Amino acid sequence: MTSDKARVRQLLKRRIRWSLADLWEDAVLFAVLGPVPRNAAKALAWYEKAAARGSAQAQYRLAWMYRNGDGVPQDETLAAFWCRKASDQHYALAEYGLGWMNQNGWGVPQDDAEAARYYRLAGERGNAAALYALAWMIENGRAGPVDDGEVVSLLRISAKMRDTDAQFVMGERCATGRGVPRDDHQAVMWYRRAAKKGNARAQCNLGFMYVKGLGVERNDAAAVELYDKAARQGDALAQCNLAVMYKNGRGVPKDDSEAEKWCRKAAEQGDARAMHCLGWELAQGCGRSPVPAEALYWYLKSAELGRPEAQFELSCMYATGDGVGSNQSEAIKWLRAAADKGHAEAQYNLAWRYAHGDGVELDDPEALLWLQKSAAQGESRALSALGMRYAKGQGVPTDYALAYMWSDLAISQFTPEEADLRSAAERNRAYAASNMTPAQVAEAQLGARRWLQENPFKASSPNPLG
Repeated sequence: MTSDKARVRQLLKRRIRWSLADLWEDAVLFAVLGPVPRNAAKALAWYEKAAARGSAQAQYRLAWMYRNGDGVPQDETLAAFWCRKASDQHYALAEYGLGWMNQNGWGVPQDDAEAARYYRLAGERGNAAALYALAWMIENGRAGPVDDGEVVSLLRISAKMRDTDAQFVMGERCATGRGVPRDDHQAVMWYRRAAKKGNARAQCNLGFMYVKGLGVERNDAAAVELYDKAARQGDALAQCNLAVMYKNGRGVPKDDSEAEKWCRKAAEQGDARAMHCLGWELAQGCGRSPVPAEALYWYLKSAELGRPEAQFELSCMYATGDGVGSNQSEAIKWLRAAADKGHAEAQYNLAWRYAHGDGVELDDPEALLWLQKSAAQGESRALSALGMRYAKGQGVPTDYALAYMWSDLAISQFTPEEADLRSAAERNRAYAASNMTPAQVAEAQLGARRWLQENPFKASSPNPLG
């Protein structure tokens, strides 16, 4: 299309076109913003003329104007009709489009087999997006038996053909070792290629690689730049990660207001982690007075999406009535939900309730069950309580070696702020040791070290943005 405005005016005055090239040129002039204002209705008219004369490009463009209701009432049946016309001429974009239409039931009956067939045809003609779509269908069992080898092969070809979605997925697979050898450097390579072309998910994941120093030198400032690019495209995970960086002053000056702003943006998109984080910020009143009612609102939304951390915080708010009114039945409901999801602190609190009949029927075997689950995750109070049970023979046979081992593990997990709890565990360990021989104590110490090696505890922060 010429940029010469005089030539454009001359072309637009002539309404008789004798070649498809001229028809196509006029259609494109009106379809996109260029030397003349966009005019969808006029573009449609010229596409129709070119399509009627057999232009596969015009037929395809016409299909998508009908599909999107662009300058014409939306009509998926006509969209499928024109897309099929272009596909009959082996036009790869139209074959890819028919794949989408069959996959989603747009203007045609939903048909995965037909979708896969059209994707394969388009892929054979070099359409990278079609190869990615076909890989997705195979991976999800919608194009015959799942064949991860073929999925990886298709993804690799599509990624090399510069499809950014395929590059992102190849990056994910290399980062996790899913279907390919784990290789952080390869992951960074694929993420970087997609990120340079504006793929928000790749920008976010590449930022994470910089934060952790995986396959690349650790660089918080580079991570912030990537998170920011993805966040501004609306990527909720990047928005939440950017909030973390602002909250902790990593790669940027610490800024609670910016942290809350990005956390709120992610939360408003339905991101459960961001909802939980925003609830925590509001409940704690970071940099301002607490807002418990709004905190409850976000905790509840996150909890309903299944996030155990939010379920636990919600349980605590209902249990204490902190600014929202006490509701013990709701507290138990959400405490159990979090415990069932493996939240260690919730499991300990539920054990305590069963052991004391607080809000639930007294049930010591049930208390022991939840105590053991919590202790297995390194919850310091659960470890200490388990040690005391074995020292006293409470619900379990008296076993001083196990009492020593669990108390020793608890002592290693208590923070400086938990000095009183640590002292109680030390007294219990000393009591157990007084009933053991030096050899038995040494064996119990070895058992604690061995158990810790086989079950490493994950350090946790009360601040979800920490």
